[in-house]
Amino acid sequence: MEPASARRERHAHRRRAADDRGFVRGHVAVDRSALPIAIGSAIFVVEVAPRFGRKVFQPLVELLVGIPSVVYGLLGLTIIVAWTRNMGDLMGQNITDTAYSPASIVLAVMILPTVTSLSIDALAAVPAGYREGSYALGCTRWQTVWNVVLRSAAPRS
Repeated sequence: MEPASARRERHAHRRRAADDRGFVRGHVAVDRSALPIAIGSAIFVVEVAPRFGRKVFQPLVELLVGIPSVVYGLLGLTIIVAWTRNMGDLMGQNITDTAYSPASIVLAVMILPTVTSLSIDALAAVPAGYREGSYALGCTRWQTVWNVVLRSAAPRS
């Protein structure tokens, strides 16, 4: 029979491994939901509607960047947790207050303005000559955005 301390240690190790898997699962959920929306918003502001984007959309995004994370957490706790619990009840699932989905939703909403603002700055920093060269080669607007602007604005490793 193994000693109690060894059982406790084995149980603690399993709990840490489960916590690590939950962290990775939540991180992937946040990335998959927030990044496409943020990059799409940045493309809209810089390439599709620059006048509206710079005058209306970007100030709103910058305003959302300034909201403290405590406010996002409070709103998530009062609104998102209750909403996910109600949706779970409608689908016949038992979603507790400690589920990963409410935390992932709140974190995605919280990082969305920051990622959008950084993406806008990165896309705006691409030289106009790159776009003009792409248009001169006969590329459409979408081909220019996808193949030239996004690749030029992407970080290099």
